[in-house]
Amino acid sequence: MELSSEFEATLLDAKQFAAYPHLEALLSMVNEAFDIRHREVFATHDEGRFGSLKELVESLDTVGRCCIITQTQKNQAPRIVAFSILKAYFEHELVARLASLREAAQDISTRNGANGTRTSLTPATLNAKNGDPDIDIRSVSDWELGVVVVRQDPQLSKLGLAVRCAALLEQDLMERLERAEKGDANGAIKPVDQQQPLTFWIKTAAAVNGSYWQRRGHKVHPIAVVEAEPSWWCPELLKNGVAATCTELYILWRTLHLTGALTGRITKPSDTPAEDICNYLPRFQEDALAANRGFVDKVISFVQRKK
Repeated sequence: MELSSEFEATLLDAKQFAAYPHLEALLSMVNEAFDIRHREVFATHDEGRFGSLKELVESLDTVGRCCIITQTQKNQAPRIVAFSILKAYFEHELVARLASLREAAQDISTRNGANGTRTSLTPATLNAKNGDPDIDIRSVSDWELGVVVVRQDPQLSKLGLAVRCAALLEQDLMERLERAEKGDANGAIKPVDQQQPLTFWIKTAAAVNGSYWQRRGHKVHPIAVVEAEPSWWCPELLKNGVAATCTELYILWRTLHLTGALTGRITKPSDTPAEDICNYLPRFQEDALAANRGFVDKVISFVQRKK
């Protein structure tokens, strides 16, 4: 669907997005739309999508792109009317949003691969999440269409702005993949029959936007298991509603555990295997390990007294 001449779409990478001159106006529009849509469904909802400009900017990873659609106005500056991002799908981000999805929480997604299978957390996805500038986007097979927002204005209803954002981002990804293949001079391109199909995920509450995405061909992938991060160092999930929400929705959750963390043997990230996902979690970075050293010493002392 083509937009009328009063609308203009702009695609930005992570660096361009961080330098976007109207981030505050964008943050306000996103949070207002998110708050209105969720308050209609969840009576207890009282917050926007992002808590700060920093959080908004960091929502876009190294391989991602965002689409901003603006509308020209007579005798006024253009206003932002739609926004969305496309980034590498990072399954663990779901945990942080669970507390606000207390009813009918589901992933609405379209999968070209085997439906209902769990997507593995690949090194490519982790590299994208942690800002690796040299990542080859062809190594990322799972993508997330996120923060799909249209300004809450009756005049913008049924104009297809959300669909247009998604279409432009997917088209841009296909063009980037094609350029990456053409520009590969090392003969490292996998034959087509060996390349993984692309999967586009959308995380949303079914009660809010589920029917919208299902009408556009997306399939429902219910949440069955989440990976949480509670530990003696990080008990917040037991207090902020995440654990309670999982229990309420009959969702199993498992704890990521760094083996040996409470023995005193691990004092820096290099003490753990390189492939351990804990290397990518903030509480297992060098400054956090040092800050928790005193607590570990108390645990060791307690165990020794009990022997």
